[in-house]
Amino acid sequence: MSKFSDLKDAYAALGPLRFWTIMGATLAFILAFVALETWLSAKLGWPEAFGFECRRRGCLLTKMGHSERLLEVGGAYAWGLFALYWAMPTIAAGYVAVVRFKRRRRNPILPME
Repeated sequence: MSKFSDLKDAYAALGPLRFWTIMGATLAFILAFVALETWLSAKLGWPEAFGFECRRRGCLLTKMGHSERLLEVGGAYAWGLFALYWAMPTIAAGYVAVVRFKRRRRNPILPME
């Protein structure tokens, strides 16, 4: 089995235009997130100026765990960085809630036995 069999399957299912549009949009989103996080962190001195360091994999979760300190400091840069860290989990939780709500209401009338 090939490493990229899932990508090949997606390419075959979506076609070249949709596949590369999705791949490009995903890459652009990741690069925008990293650029904005780097810029805001440099403006604030995050995380060193806030009393902790993280220089390995998994730092995003560590930074999210310490992000309440950003709210204590306040200011547009700190609030923006906090919002950036918590935007994706919030969007994902909202999506899951909407999907579950729609599934529950899909068939409100149950058949009689």
